[in-house]
Amino acid sequence: MIIPKGYRLKIEAGANVEFGNGAYILSRGPIIAQGTKDLPINLGASDRHNKWLGIYVSEAPERSTL
Repeated sequence: MIIPKGYRLKIEAGANVEFGNGAYILSRGPIIAQGTKDLPINLGASDRHNKWLGIYVSEAPERSTL
């Protein structure tokens, strides 16, 4: 997934984001992802055989909040 400049990605508390093999997020804007103790954000592979590549933020005009 690529987030272009001028946009931001917001991941809500309690979200469960599953990635396929080789998937990643590249964001040119800030990422806002704030879970809570009761509603954590879970990021991971869609199954144990998949290897996702992570989250990358590059050239964002604002700081991300994770």
